[in-house]
Amino acid sequence: MQLKYLYNMNNLIFHPAFIPGFIVKIIPLICLTLILNSSAAQNLLSSPECVSYDNAGKRYLVSCYQSGNIVQIDSNGVQSYFLTGFGNVLSNVIHGNIFYFSTITSIKGYDISVTPPQQVMNINIPSSIQLDGMVTDTCGNLYVADFDYSGPNDKIFKINLSVQSWSLFVPPGHGLGSPQDIEFDKEHNRLIVANWFGNCPIQAVNLSDSSVTNIIQNSIGNFDGTARDSSGNFYFTSWTNNKIYKYDKDFVNSPEIISAGLNGPANISYNPTGNLLIVPNFNINSLTFIQINTIGIKKIENIVPNEYRLYQNYPNPFNPKTIINFQLPMSNDVKLIIYDALGREVTTLVNEPLKPGTYEVEWNAYEFPSGVYFYRLQTESFTDTKRMVLIK
Repeated sequence: MQLKYLYNMNNLIFHPAFIPGFIVKIIPLICLTLILNSSAAQNLLSSPECVSYDNAGKRYLVSCYQSGNIVQIDSNGVQSYFLTGFGNVLSNVIHGNIFYFSTITSIKGYDISVTPPQQVMNINIPSSIQLDGMVTDTCGNLYVADFDYSGPNDKIFKINLSVQSWSLFVPPGHGLGSPQDIEFDKEHNRLIVANWFGNCPIQAVNLSDSSVTNIIQNSIGNFDGTARDSSGNFYFTSWTNNKIYKYDKDFVNSPEIISAGLNGPANISYNPTGNLLIVPNFNINSLTFIQINTIGIKKIENIVPNEYRLYQNYPNPFNPKTIINFQLPMSNDVKLIIYDALGREVTTLVNEPLKPGTYEVEWNAYEFPSGVYFYRLQTESFTDTKRMVLIK
């Protein structure tokens, strides 16, 4: 969904006229929440459990637990059935052109680059109890959490996507809490586990040896979903108190509440295009979109320059961080957008009004593959694009 927005003082304001079928709720300084308004159009969501953003198709794909359907929401906010008739549908993830999702005991994959989507994988795991959270790594593996309400049989499966074979990666009795969702932490070669029961700790699973360790004990309880933004911060949804908690990438500082008043927040996801968290509200059949601040932009020179200028990033080539500087001779609404080699928008670094001066922005590309990228600075009267290379 292309969310268009206006700015007012220090608050980010989405203009409701630009977004069919949505009502707006402002949360000052930190984020903004959009909730699907079922009165504006037919609402096909039925106990939404998980959502992924398809950047190529400019759409969201939502797993609906109760109806067993996958619902598509296009860039105009229009809903339609994408895939139907799967019983209870839980987690999902997009890897390349393939949309993977879980039912209670199976993992399915569909090629979404073609119309209609074509099934390319169907793996049944008879020993599973409830296949829920899933995530891919950078080596072509899919990890799936298996949640046992009774407790002793929690586990994580590993699926080799190239040969479509599965194995038990973390067996029962190896220290898992009650995994509802998992996230890939590339920097530490591990999975981060969001646990459900009581005050279960946030855990890490080492991808080298599948060992489980406790990262931090929490007193929040009933974590249902987790996601990671482009700066490496982690977000967890709490079903108990209907809030979202933000942790820094090393889990050093106390968590920050970035959103409250949700209703059954399930498997959260992150859309790097626009820096959005997407939260399925399981209990009220809606999605909440939250604009977050992940990009560090700072003014490094107050002297008013006499021309627009976009500087070459440094270092270049880089891994995984680089700095981009630009200067403005007058106040402007400014966009700084990253594109891949095919011209597809992959993330937005700046989208806000800025005063005259020279600015510095850091891009952390830890979650993006090696390759050529382009960054474009755009104002009302100036546009420039430069090339950079990410080498990992």
